[in-house]
Amino acid sequence: MGKTALITGASRGIGRATAELLARQGFAVAVNYVRSQRAAEELAAALRAQGADAAAFQADVADLGQVEAMISAVEKRLGPVR
Repeated sequence: MGKTALITGASRGIGRATAELLARQGFAVAVNYVRSQRAAEELAAALRAQGADAAAFQADVADLGQVEAMISAVEKRLGPVR
């Protein structure tokens, strides 16, 4: 199994650029968002269209319970986060 990256705030700006870079480097990419579901889903779809394994995951990283649930969901879908 390859490497999986979880990028918080990945639906825009620096997070988006980081997600795109890691996808090009062969990582499976978990696109985290809090409110921008449409942007996160669009980014994940664009990454998949380029051949990457990517999916969007909602969580407020200020909430430990949400973070734990997100990591569990990411690992089930994309593999262990490294």
